[in-house]
Amino acid sequence: MENREDFMIKRWIEYFLFLIVANTIKMLPLSISFFLGSILGKIAYIVLPKYRRKAFRNLRLIFPDSSKAKIKFITHKIFQNFGKSFIEFLHFSKANKENIKKYVTVEGINYLKEALEEGKGIIIFSGHLGNWEVIPLTFALMGYPMSVLVKGQSNKYIDNMINRIREKEGTEVIDLGRAPKKIINLLQNGKIVGMVGDQSKDSGIKVNFFNKPILVPQGAASFALRYNAAILPTFDIREENNKHRIIIEPPLTFSESEKEKITLEDIMNKLMKKVEKYVDRYPEQWIWWYHQWKEDNR
Repeated sequence: MENREDFMIKRWIEYFLFLIVANTIKMLPLSISFFLGSILGKIAYIVLPKYRRKAFRNLRLIFPDSSKAKIKFITHKIFQNFGKSFIEFLHFSKANKENIKKYVTVEGINYLKEALEEGKGIIIFSGHLGNWEVIPLTFALMGYPMSVLVKGQSNKYIDNMINRIREKEGTEVIDLGRAPKKIINLLQNGKIVGMVGDQSKDSGIKVNFFNKPILVPQGAASFALRYNAAILPTFDIREENNKHRIIIEPPLTFSESEKEKITLEDIMNKLMKKVEKYVDRYPEQWIWWYHQWKEDNR
């Protein structure tokens, strides 16, 4: 069994290697970094067979009419997009108000402005699509900083480094351990909270996704319902030229009759329908290797 000293040495080595890679990548032009990210994704496709098989199996389940060749092609693209997103994230330290305009366009910013004018707390609900980390960075540079709920990395040194990158332009990172109290305070004060809530492995609320039951976190629905916060479904799409398009959808609404008996399941089903729309259009940009669907549903 690994003792504490060996464990700490291992964590320091991981951090040191990550630091070397991160600083090397940051010195390269973004165009070259994208190429390296694509290569990294191809390597990951080969050396991570467990994730490759899960992605392939889930894609086959959801798109049964697609050929194996097409599913394999999409699976390759998923890993490449993830590799690009990782490399891209390391370049966030170079982002500023001017150059972000070259790489990111935002549709529906009026919905965010209108929600802020109402004085309500706002939940930006997103999914593991495109490069979702681009959303809080872009919003912060546009003058709309948000607090984002994140799951910590197993290596606390790497986790701290990643969070420093996230927080560079005013984004606040909320650790899951202190999330409820912090989120309540933010929403009650009309602030923006970001949540990526489309995937959960073993717990959560049951919803339909591509007409099949899955579990997702209920946090977005629960906080919105309890504290009268506006929910804006917001998604990032990677364009063919590696630029990004952020789409802010209108706030989630319900009819008067629906409001009388609305449930957490109702809200999360509506949100996941939004996710489904974009995943269906851009399947190569979603993270498919989470174990979303149980074996007996395959």
